[in-house]
Amino acid sequence: MVVGDFNDEPFDRSIIQHLKASRDLDKVKGATNDFDKFVHTYKYRARETFLYNLSTTLLNKSASGNTGTYFLSGLFDGTIFTNRYQMLDQLVVTRGFLSGSGITAEIDTFDIVDDGTLATSSGRPRSFKYKSSKPNFVPSGYSDHLPLKLKLNY
Repeated sequence: MVVGDFNDEPFDRSIIQHLKASRDLDKVKGATNDFDKFVHTYKYRARETFLYNLSTTLLNKSASGNTGTYFLSGLFDGTIFTNRYQMLDQLVVTRGFLSGSGITAEIDTFDIVDDGTLATSSGRPRSFKYKSSKPNFVPSGYSDHLPLKLKLNY
């Protein structure tokens, strides 16, 4: 399992081609991906995808398209975006987490934690607030990214 801020979105080249994380569940756990039947598994494995990116399941969650773990309001040069949510934080699992034996992921439980404690009423992550009482600023408050959740079974 790989979880974190990838600084790229699930459909970016770095995720699909380099990490080889797919949004196609059958491509990851389907019969066509059963490499145990092949003699030269290293050649087969080099060509195929063995990681499933759960974050892709959330991309069409909202009719308004406002789904993501990070909200980009604008750039340092003054460029301002309207409703620019990004899915930078991702959760990627191997085929083993989908197999049904050992520790398994309940993929239907995967979601962004966007309750009122961590997100504004519009779903944006609450930003950090800084205490200025000390010479070095001390962050307090919340992250500027929303966390992810997934139920695991054993």
